[in-house]
Amino acid sequence: MAEVEAIDTQTSEYIEGLPDTFKVNTPQEKRALKLAENFRQQYAFLYPNRMSLLLAPTNEANTEKVICTYVIPTLIRYVNFFEWQDIANYIRNVFKIRHEHSSLTSQALILAGEELKKYLFKTKFI
Repeated sequence: MAEVEAIDTQTSEYIEGLPDTFKVNTPQEKRALKLAENFRQQYAFLYPNRMSLLLAPTNEANTEKVICTYVIPTLIRYVNFFEWQDIANYIRNVFKIRHEHSSLTSQALILAGEELKKYLFKTKFI
């Protein structure tokens, strides 16, 4: 088995041999870096207990570059997910509830406290 030669990526000779695209950001890349940093700051503010995002690490030439990610735009039938009622209606139409015990009939029930917990534990989604 052939040995792999170790390359020191910190030497100036190695960095000078890299293409200019590794060393310099275009105006579009600079704009993308600003947008990524803005998003990272908003994310950190909204979710302070979560791990910070790695959006723009430094490359071999110690230049910040945005990590390319792809989000494929798709059209979905349910575009009105701005209100919780619309989301609840969608879930209600997708899932069917099956009750474990047939003691629950079409009568209106008002459950509170421990009775509500018991009812919820007896209900399963199909």
